[in-house]
Amino acid sequence: MEYKIAGMNIELNDYVLSINGRIVERSVRVASELKDVLYSKGWLKGNENAHLYYMYRNVAAFKQLSESKVRYDITVLKPLMLGEEFNKTLGHYHKIAEKGLSYPELYEVLDGEALYLLQRPLQEKTEVVLISARKGDKVLIPPNYGHITINTGKSDLVMANLVSSEFESDYRPIIEKRGGAVYVLRGKEIVPNKNYGDIKLEIRDGPEEYALELKANILDSFLEDPEKFKFLNKPSLRWQNDDRYLKLKR
Repeated sequence: MEYKIAGMNIELNDYVLSINGRIVERSVRVASELKDVLYSKGWLKGNENAHLYYMYRNVAAFKQLSESKVRYDITVLKPLMLGEEFNKTLGHYHKIAEKGLSYPELYEVLDGEALYLLQRPLQEKTEVVLISARKGDKVLIPPNYGHITINTGKSDLVMANLVSSEFESDYRPIIEKRGGAVYVLRGKEIVPNKNYGDIKLEIRDGPEEYALELKANILDSFLEDPEKFKFLNKPSLRWQNDDRYLKLKR
């Protein structure tokens, strides 16, 4: 696969990512690291060292990114079944940035088919949104939502993201609950995770209000006008929180 982004020649061959001929360091997530969050526990035996996905962090060295305290990452999920479950990321939450709002994140699907699982714990139940996304879609993860990415397609899912460089992801809440609030199984069957109790589920065929409309890819758009992306570190520029419901500022 080849991509032309922000004047960079990005090539992905056999999960080796290179930019302008320079090989980018990667982190590998193996199956054993997801042992606590899998639906099909028995599948893990004999597959402990299977590579599930690859993370290439902070791959673009532009002054505008470093000055804005934002990084640009690429992640590749293999088209695997983890027993009955589609391949997925471990899942995480972000820490609070300001005013009761955690850091948001912006994703773009470069290739493949993604299902983004967003979840937010409320006092009465857990709010869950499943968002289908395809090549070219941009999906905005709002503050205070944990999220998991699922590859529901038959090819590699390649996605990029823009996110603040000022925090580290918190995986503990997902691990403690033995996965996300729902599991997505073969045939896209949705099975609730009993560790969450009551859930409120929405299924969206496309990002809709979780989209960010941009004329170009997320990195070129950022470099053209970093001011438009200040909400990645100051979410109150875009959202307000009244303790129970997250509201998008109009």
